[in-house]
Amino acid sequence: MISSFINPSEEDVKNASEHDILNYYAAKASINPQLNVPSVPLGTETIYPETSDKYGTYIADMSIPDLQGVFQNFFVGLLNAKRVLEIGSFTGSSAIYFANALKRNGV
Repeated sequence: MISSFINPSEEDVKNASEHDILNYYAAKASINPQLNVPSVPLGTETIYPETSDKYGTYIADMSIPDLQGVFQNFFVGLLNAKRVLEIGSFTGSSAIYFANALKRNGV
């Protein structure tokens, strides 16, 4: 798995599966550089490596990838949501993406 879609290492890209490469491309193609708040929040690039170091890659793979976070951002923005209810949390990355999208909506 590519640990970060923001700045993947050369080793990550070299060892990535076809599925990971497609996710990387989709996430990069989905990011709108014209937004006043970035689609991928700062700080999320460390969630996967830190979780992987502490608990192993099997557990770290359960956290959401950047592509899913960008997708969540899209829906929150599309609905112009002012509140989001997330039930349950693992590494908190979903909450970071939701908070980022709410910030973009002016909350």
